Parts: sequence; C-alpha cells; structure tokens
Amino acid sequence: MSRFNNLQGKFLLVCIAAGMSLNVMAAPKQMDMRVDTGAQDREALKAERKAYHQWLVSERVAAARGNALVVEASADQIDAVDNAPKQRPEIVGLSQDLAVDIEFSNVDLARLRGRAHSLDIGALEATADGGYVYTAELSSPGAVGLRVQFAGFNMPAGAALFLYTEEGQVFGPYTGRGPFGNGNFESNTLAGDSITLQVRQTGRASQRAMRETRFRITGLGHVRPRFMAGECGYNASCVQNAACGSPDSAVDDAKNAVAHMLFRSGAYYYICTGGLIDDNDTSNSLPLFLTANHCISKGREANTLENFFKFASTSCGDTSLCEASYDSLRSSFDRTLGASIVSTGRAADYTLLRLNDPAPSQSTFLGWNENPVAYNDGEHLYRISHPQGAPQSYSEHVVDTSAGVCTSWPRGDRIYSRDVVGATEGGSSGSPVVNGAGQIVGQLSGACGTNLNDTCDAVNNATVDGAFAAYFSDVQPFLDPGTSGCTITESPEQSCFDGVDNDCDGATDGADSDCATGGLPKGSSCTVNADCLSNSCKGKPGSKTCK
Repeated sequence: MSRFNNLQGKFLLVCIAAGMSLNVMAAPKQMDMRVDTGAQDREALKAERKAYHQWLVSERVAAARGNALVVEASADQIDAVDNAPKQRPEIVGLSQDLAVDIEFSNVDLARLRGRAHSLDIGALEATADGGYVYTAELSSPGAVGLRVQFAGFNMPAGAALFLYTEEGQVFGPYTGRGPFGNGNFESNTLAGDSITLQVRQTGRASQRAMRETRFRITGLGHVRPRFMAGECGYNASCVQNAACGSPDSAVDDAKNAVAHMLFRSGAYYYICTGGLIDDNDTSNSLPLFLTANHCISKGREANTLENFFKFASTSCGDTSLCEASYDSLRSSFDRTLGASIVSTGRAADYTLLRLNDPAPSQSTFLGWNENPVAYNDGEHLYRISHPQGAPQSYSEHVVDTSAGVCTSWPRGDRIYSRDVVGATEGGSSGSPVVNGAGQIVGQLSGACGTNLNDTCDAVNNATVDGAFAAYFSDVQPFLDPGTSGCTITESPEQSCFDGVDNDCDGATDGADSDCATGGLPKGSSCTVNADCLSNSCKGKPGSKTCK
C-alpha cells in the first residue's frame, strides 16, 4: 500500500511507551498453507480463445463501424488520475457514466435477411444458421484498457455476448443473466482504447428471443497509463523484484497466492494487493481472499474486483515486462472476476472476500496464525506485493515495538515494523504479511513516520499492518469451519431473497451489504422480477418499477 494513512498525507505521530503486556495463547489456532496441485492446460485455453476470436471477427457486422460509441474522457477526469498525489489506495483509472440501452424488440427478423440493420449504436445482420449477429464498436481515446459496465443484462437460450480486441483478446461468452446471475456485472479489462462488443444468436432466432435480448451499458471504465507505471523504473530504488529471491521456501510459495487487484470505487479505479487464504474447505471451489478494508469495504466495490495472479518477472534481471504492452503483459496472466464480502473491519483494516471464480490452477492458499505478533520485538515478517502496480516485489520487515504510533492506528490492532529488505508503495495495500512458516499474521495498511515522502527511509518511517490476531474472532467461522453455530449456505440465485444469513455475517437479504448490488433499488425501472433487489417488478408494460 501507499506510504500514507490518509488521502491528504497528513500524519500525527505520537510516541507511546511500550509498557503494555499481552497474554499470548499457549496453543494458538493456526493453519498451514495449502498448494493446489491441479493442472491446467494453458495451451488448450489459448487455442480456444484464438478460435473464438477468429469466429467473432469473421462474423463482425461491418456497418457497425459507422455508428460506434466513442466516450471522451474530460481533461479534468484525466488530470484527477494522472496527476493525483500518492494515496491509499492508488488511483489508476476513471469511470465514465453512460445510459445506453441495447434491445432488439423493434427489429423485424424478416428484414434482417440480406442486409444490415443499424441501431443508434451498432448494427445487426442475419446469419446462415437462421440466427443473427450484433456488433458494436466502443472506444475511449487515451486508455490503455477498457472495462464495460452492464445492468439489466439478459440473453435468451442460444444467445451470448462477447468482448474482444483486434489483437486477439477475448472475454465471454456472457449468457443468461450474466456471470453473477443478477443482470449486473463489470467486464474484465481489455487492452487498448478500442474494443468490439458482439452478440450472437446461434440457431434459428424468433421474435420472442429478439424481445428478450437486452442490456444497458451503464459505464465505460477508462484505465490510464498510470496502471503500468510501476513496470518502468517508477518504483523507489529500494523496491526489490521478487524474482531476486527470498530466504525461505515457505515464503517463496506465497508468490502463487498473491494477486494484483484492480477495482472500481465510485468514479475511479484503484489498485491494491491481496492473497488467497486457506479455509481447508476443498469442497468449495470459490476461494477466500484477504486484503485491506481501506481497499475494498463495500459489496459494490467487491463486485468489480479483477485479480491478476502470478504477475511476476521470470528472473532477477528480467526487464521484458517494462518493455511489454498491456496486451502482452497483464492480459496473459491468470485472472478472476468479481467477489463478495465475507467479513470486513476498519479497526484492523481487513477485508475477507469470497471470489466469484475458482483460483487459478496450482495456486497456493496461505496458512494463518492467530498468535499476536505486534509485541514480538525483532520478529521477522515477509511479504510479496505489487508496489505501484509493478510485478511481484519482495520485502522483509522486523517488528519494532519502539516505533512511534500513529494515533488512529494503535499497536495491537496494528503491527509496526521496520523494512530490512525491499519496501512497499502505493499498490502494495492489503498485501498479506507472513511469518517464517508462510502463515498470515496481518495485511498492509501503510506507513507511519516523520519522513513519509521517502519510501526508502526505514529509520524514520515504520511499515504498518493490520493485525490478524485482532480480528481473528470475526473471521474464525469462515477460516475454521465448525467453530460457530452458523453454516455458510450461499446460493447466488437465492441468497438475497431467502430470509437466511447465508454467509454468516449477521445480516440477511437486503440488509446484507453483499446484496446491495444484487438488484435494483425500490422505484427503479425494471423489466422482470430478477432485476430488483426485492425480486418484485410491477406495473404496466413499459413503465414497471421495483417495489
């Protein structure tokens, strides 16, 4: 994370005598890391994506180029990202609000045969199998990556939406009510400032299917070049490439647990770091993921999370990532999209997430240890993170109980340490810090000191982590199943409407923050019940609202 503990970078340093005692459990609850040994045929996946791309390009509707959607970012929006001061978390992009409704209810199938039918944005054509294809071009000049935000998404049987670039990057097929089953989602990041959106109805289409095919583009994410700044000498001189080695094999295994995070909060996109954490529940394919509360604290932010795993240099002297384009860089690494909040807290600055996708094959799930270390003066701690969004970096720290304490970050809730190898910067926020056994004991909050403008000044600045021991009781039901009376029974289709606390956070249905974006609020325009958080869409056709 950034070396700042508020957006203005203002700090109050209070020297507190370390005369406090703490009772340490004789046998703390802990769990060792777990390694997923499953194999993934990456070449087969690559071949599948290539085949998709060739097919999509071959059916692209040429007339769509005449009415593309071009969204220009304003000078003020660009300045707010490109010239932003260092902050927590690090800002890298902007979101441009839109209200573009795409629907085909007024399209006459018979008139599609033999010619293209243009809409306000994009165009349709009939296909040889009796279906149709719709193409739309989207762009935002100056972006290094684009993300599309959808609402009211609905694809009938046989229809699917894809997003792709000229260079061969493809995401999809998006079908039904979208990947989260509620019609609302944000796409993965596609490289460049121009992408293609394509809907394909395979097999014989019907007028009913045409009416049921609809979605709204509610925003276009514009990722700025700052997203790639860390790869080309932007880091402080003391930041160390993780490929240059670490002293312990258990710590080294953490490289396959840590992810570079990109997410949206309000009108902007931010980066942080987080890591997979072991709950010893191999029956659940959706993993738990730990980061900082100051990174993600709301369900709507978690829904936009895109994780880039194993984003790392291949060797200590490897400079190829600096010279690579976004398309050949982050786009080639394993990703997950979307998450929900399991538990979060400000006092110890943590957020535990449940990812919406399985972890990449051969991932490591970090172990954990509830034993407090905030008062273990001299204990060595280790970290893999993504400072300034750079490839994986390594840092080593020593707990320092004499370090001055920032007033809002009391020792005990936080762990104060000194950097002895490497360092952290903006983008490192939320990165798990582990002991010599590779067990999580905290996650990065930031820094506290008197010379915060100098990342490499480990004498006057302390690195500060939220202490795992301080919030263990809140996450124990999820990490140590069977120790509480609540049973996690999440069902994406029902969990926001069934009157059950499915995720054991003490809240149900609309009162649960994870359901906050599970549907539209009361009074919103809707088409079907599933559009609404209440699961009730009523009114006259064409003017229905959520009740």
